[in-house]
Amino acid sequence: MKMISYFGIVMAFTCFAAQADDITTTRCPESGVILPRPEAYKVAKWAYKCGKISSSSTVFPILQVYATNPPENYSEIFWPYWFIPGSRDAWKGPLDTEIMTKISNEDCSVEIPPKYSDVWICQSGCFAQGERILFALDRKESVQFGVPFSKNGTWIPIEKSIAKVKNIFTVSEGSTFSNIKYSITGIKSFLTDKSEHFQDILEIVAKSGGKLRITPNHPLLSNDGNVRQASEFKVGDLLVRADGTSDQIVSIEKEKYFGKVYNLDPNSKSLLGKLILAEGYVNGSSYYQNQELSKLNRILLRENLSLGN
Repeated sequence: MKMISYFGIVMAFTCFAAQADDITTTRCPESGVILPRPEAYKVAKWAYKCGKISSSSTVFPILQVYATNPPENYSEIFWPYWFIPGSRDAWKGPLDTEIMTKISNEDCSVEIPPKYSDVWICQSGCFAQGERILFALDRKESVQFGVPFSKNGTWIPIEKSIAKVKNIFTVSEGSTFSNIKYSITGIKSFLTDKSEHFQDILEIVAKSGGKLRITPNHPLLSNDGNVRQASEFKVGDLLVRADGTSDQIVSIEKEKYFGKVYNLDPNSKSLLGKLILAEGYVNGSSYYQNQELSKLNRILLRENLSLGN
């Protein structure tokens, strides 16, 4: 039986902002505001130059590399985030215009309140504007793929769903590729950029004509049961359609995109319940980039989740 495996990544922050103010219980905020690339780089440089992160911290090496190299070397945005240990409270200093001006000038007099002693570097991947997500119009416990979607669901561009749609279709526990089922799940938060800016987008086109426009680190389910970053897919690999069948990738093009990107977090405690449908394919939500790691960079976590034979 195939296993779903998923990346817990604690490294970059590419698309975050939500309509709610709370910070989720994961180590990286799933609700907050992402900084555009130039500002994010300035926060990293300031934190490194001013010693805002201890050299003994597990996140220091990646901060050092990023802060001492040109930002154009990276396709993702890296910046640190400070938390109160064991809490949902994060320091929002970089979001304050006056504080951000000082940070941009590498003013080391800016102080992070001592209570925010837990520091992490976060990552998330997102959808470009116009990507359609399968949202639910009403709630039912579980549905088979097919007719119920036409009755209870609708494909809505993600940017038009913010603060307007409350429920989404997610993969149900016990699903396999030959018998994939979906549950209707509430939405915990929507996520988007603070402002429009240039960023990298991958346009992935499949043999059927299906297409996805997503950031390079956006999570996708492959036909081997793994959730992988979009940048790890290559022509010839197989995406998973909503009905569990495979669709071969025929082209992957990288483009410079000016605008906001978006994602969301389903209100589910199940790992399968964090998988959603976009443009007819099974995608990961923001959850898959925001899990705590015991090591720098990333590790592959394996869970006993069946999805396929």
